[in-house]
Amino acid sequence: MLFLKRAAGEGKPKYLEPQSDGKGPTSKRGSLPLTWNEELLEAVKHNRTEQVKELVKSTEWEPSGPYVPVAAQWGHAEILEELHTAKANLDAMLWGKPAIMLAAENGHLSCVEIILKNGGSKDALDLDGETALSRAENYGHKHVFDFLRSVGANQFSLRGMLKKRDVAAVHHWVANAEIEEGGSVEERERRESLVEEVSRYSGEEVMLLLAAQAGDLSEVKRLVEEQAVDPEIKSADGKTGLELAAREGHAPVVQFLSLFADHGQVKAILASLRPVAKVAPRPKNPKGGARSTSKGGRKQPPRKIGSTSSKDSASNDGGSR
Repeated sequence: MLFLKRAAGEGKPKYLEPQSDGKGPTSKRGSLPLTWNEELLEAVKHNRTEQVKELVKSTEWEPSGPYVPVAAQWGHAEILEELHTAKANLDAMLWGKPAIMLAAENGHLSCVEIILKNGGSKDALDLDGETALSRAENYGHKHVFDFLRSVGANQFSLRGMLKKRDVAAVHHWVANAEIEEGGSVEERERRESLVEEVSRYSGEEVMLLLAAQAGDLSEVKRLVEEQAVDPEIKSADGKTGLELAAREGHAPVVQFLSLFADHGQVKAILASLRPVAKVAPRPKNPKGGARSTSKGGRKQPPRKIGSTSSKDSASNDGGSR
């Protein structure tokens, strides 16, 4: 473990990250002070229970500091109980990981149980978009995995979804941020930010699919023209960037990606995404007919739907399909 050293500065701790509210799954980042109580931290790390009891009563310390994560990482269950009694933040994070994550990936079941029984979040996300359940499985701690599953923990892995190019699942997760219980615009923005961050380490192919789906033309062009990413790469459900952009109505991206696709394929994609038009009933003419007439009295032929040129289809249909 990296040794923590005091940063310069006195007075009230300043924070690297906004504090987590403990609701999950959430991408809120836990708080980590730039300064902390080194004596307390050393006592936590070396499992000195009696010293911890005394220090939390007699010295100043920040409840969202690294004390709970360090205790969880080392498996010091008794220390964790003492910190909880002293009102420490059980969802505090260290190095981008919530305390429950550090306990789960190191196989410390007792620490996981303490965090959860005292109100800690079972589904808090680390900065890779992983939950404790996913980490426990990845690290082979079956006893921790089985316990977390038994209490209904969520097996969520943003990194895993991105590596599989499952952009549909990612899109669904981000979109749900505003409508699920406790959701908000701010939560959606946090998830979008997390997707952007994690996707950088998941390969340029998934970055292209995400950019196409988001309508980011400059990023799509950069990846195709400068990074030579295959413009016809497909997502986990078999969708190309062209299809994803068309489905979201991003006409400029559709136009650009159409340059690299077969003409028949483009038409088929746009046709499959074209909504069925609702045609209002036409007024009957005096003789009971349904067709409109010209000034000369001659019946007009019915207008064909979708009779635009292929060039217009690529440029106009993409914006509304």
